[in-house]
Amino acid sequence: MNTNQDIIHHLIDISTRQIEVVENHFLKLTSKQIEQASPQNGWSIGQCFAHLNTYSQHYIPLLEATIKKNKDGVPTAFGSGWLGKLFINTVKPENRRKYSAAKKHRPVPNVDGRAELDAFISYSKRLNACLLSSIEKDLNKNRIPISLAKVITMKLGDTYQFIIEHNQRHINQALKNLEIVTES
Repeated sequence: MNTNQDIIHHLIDISTRQIEVVENHFLKLTSKQIEQASPQNGWSIGQCFAHLNTYSQHYIPLLEATIKKNKDGVPTAFGSGWLGKLFINTVKPENRRKYSAAKKHRPVPNVDGRAELDAFISYSKRLNACLLSSIEKDLNKNRIPISLAKVITMKLGDTYQFIIEHNQRHINQALKNLEIVTES
C-alpha cells in the first residue's frame, strides 16, 4: 500500500498538470471561444470550469479548516472507503456514463469564462497547498462532508481523489470543446 506521502505527491502532480493544461490551452483563448456553447448541447469551456468551481467553493474551505484544526500525528496507511470508491469511480474520466449535475452545481448559461478559468487556477493552487499540508495528517480518520448532504462524509484522502478525478473529467470535456472552438 502506498504511503500518505506517495499518495499526496501523486495527487499534487496530477493537480499541477491540470493547472498547466488550463494555462497552456485555455488562457490563450478569446472570451468568445471560452464561452462558445458546445454543439452537442453540452457546456461551454467556461461552464465546465464554473461547474468545477462550485465544488471547490464547497470543498476547499472545508479542507483548509480540517487541516488547520487537526494536529499532525502518525498517519496510518490510506485505504479508500466504500463511499469514497463509489464517488471516485463515478467521476473518473474513463467512466463514460453521463450524469446530470445537481442543481446547485449547474453553471448558468452566461458565465464569465475568463474569470472561471482564473478561479479554477486559484482553487487548484489552494488544493495543492492543502495536499502538501496533509502529508502528516490521517487521510482515513479526518472526514469531509460531501457537497450534496452535509451529514454524509468522505475520508480526507477520498475527498482529494474525488476532487482531482472530477476536475480531470471536466478538463477532458473542455478539451473536446477546445478542438471545436479553435476550428471555427
